[in-house]
Amino acid sequence: MSTAQPASHSHLPTGTVTNGSGPLPFPLESTRFTMGSSPQSTLSPSATNSTVRPERPKFNFNFEVPVLSVTSDRFKDGDIKFRSRDNVVFHVHQKYLELSAEGFPSSATNGSTATAELDEIIPLFESSATLEILFQFIYPKDQPNLLHMDFQSVMDVAKAAEKYVVYNAMNVCQFRLKDFLPDHLEEIFDFAAAHDHATLLVATAPLMIHKPLEHVADKLSANMYKAWSLCHDHLIRTCCKVAANAGCVCTRASCERETYCKRVLESPDLSTLQRIVIMPRQSPCDLCCTSYTEWRDESWAEIKAIPDLKAVLKQRETRSGDKH
Repeated sequence: MSTAQPASHSHLPTGTVTNGSGPLPFPLESTRFTMGSSPQSTLSPSATNSTVRPERPKFNFNFEVPVLSVTSDRFKDGDIKFRSRDNVVFHVHQKYLELSAEGFPSSATNGSTATAELDEIIPLFESSATLEILFQFIYPKDQPNLLHMDFQSVMDVAKAAEKYVVYNAMNVCQFRLKDFLPDHLEEIFDFAAAHDHATLLVATAPLMIHKPLEHVADKLSANMYKAWSLCHDHLIRTCCKVAANAGCVCTRASCERETYCKRVLESPDLSTLQRIVIMPRQSPCDLCCTSYTEWRDESWAEIKAIPDLKAVLKQRETRSGDKH
């Protein structure tokens, strides 16, 4: 019994590629392979006139390199594991998590952080620096000190506290964010409005209440917007009245009274208005000194009558309670 011999392809033209059982269905003179690309071929002259060119094989050398995680030095003996976006694993105790937070994502297998499997790691979007601070707030010990942290770091913790409903962190972050006013006024206002934090909104009001209502209408809750608009309207009316009553009777270019009025109308926020009215005169004008003093006293009385946002909110809350 003779053994079958492999088919000989010695009759094929030089350079024709075979696949072990016969020639490939396209004539190639040469084939060059490049990492991460398709083979580059040079067709013989007879093949260039063909109207249909077979699809060339493509090669993909992409592959994923596994990323190793490290464990937090502070949180390494808890029974629930979370991984930050920069691959730091936090082992947090279930009993404290249940008592101090409500919004952490659940286990993918059973839908509960309380019964997550030991080997399962729940991924979180936040960085390890943010979670390192946030998780300290769930334990019954001294709360972390945020005084050394910059604005963005505090804001990141504040947003994470709101997202995962960590009550202790929420309160501390709101208190700390006030220290960054007025430098980060807009960001703090947007954060406070998004989460309807009355304390922060009251803190931003003196510097924000003068802005057009269309600037805040879509950011504030319905109840907050009503109180905000009442304070806004009163402030604008007061600014107009203060400026209208400040007619200057002298013609000296150095008389500050007219300059003050222009500044009131250009920047009608409450803080600026208060500074302008009580600002001492640098070059008193004898012709209008008496009327200036009267104007200042009347203006200050008008300013004191502007309702405070906190008082308006409390008043509306009282009225709402009486109705019920």
